[in-house]
Amino acid sequence: MATQKTTKKTTKKKGAKPCAKKKGAKGRPSKLTDTVKKKIVDAVKRGTPLTAAAASAGISSSAVMQWMKLGREGKAAFSDFEGAVTRAREEAIDIYVQRIRVASDTDHRAAAWMLARLDPCNFGDPGKRQTEERERRLYDAQVMKAEADARLVSAKAFAAEAMAKRLDSGAGVLDDVVALLDENDARDIIRAAVKATERSEAENG
Repeated sequence: MATQKTTKKTTKKKGAKPCAKKKGAKGRPSKLTDTVKKKIVDAVKRGTPLTAAAASAGISSSAVMQWMKLGREGKAAFSDFEGAVTRAREEAIDIYVQRIRVASDTDHRAAAWMLARLDPCNFGDPGKRQTEERERRLYDAQVMKAEADARLVSAKAFAAEAMAKRLDSGAGVLDDVVALLDENDARDIIRAAVKATERSEAENG
C-alpha cells in the first residue's frame, strides 16, 4: 500500500510584523577610509584643489564637500578628516609662499607676482587698476551730479514757493517763476507754487 507524503504549508498570520533588525547592524559603510583620507590630504598638501584631490582618490566633489561640512559640524567620523585637510591646505600655502620668496631673489617676476597678490591696489595688473580707477571716478562723478541735481531742484522749489506768495502783487511774477525752470520740472514746481499760494491765502483769510 503506497503511502502519500504530506507536506505542511506554513502561512503568515495576518498582521504579523516583519523581523526586526538585529541591534548593532550597520548601514552602508562610508567611503572615507584611511587610504582615501591619506590620498586626499597628501594631494591637498601638494597644492591640489580639494575637489581635484578627491577625484584622484575616486571620490565625487559633492561627497568630499559633505564630509567637510559634517566635520565642521563636529561629527566624530569626519572632524579628523576636515582638520587634516585644513592643515594640509595651510601647509601648502606656507610652502609655496616660501618657494616664491626664494625664487624672487633671482627672478623679479616671482616678487612681482607675490606683491600683486599681497597688495593688488598698488601692485596689481596696471590695466585692471586703471579700469577700477576709471569706474571709481565715474561713480564719484555720478554721485556728485545726483547731489547737484537735488540741490538745484530744492533751490528751484524754494524760489518758486517764495515767488508764489507774491503772485497777487503784480504782473510778471509768474513769468519769473517759469524762467527759473526747465521743461522737465516746470509743471511740478508750478503746482507747488499754486499750493503755496492757496496756503498763503488761507492763512491771510
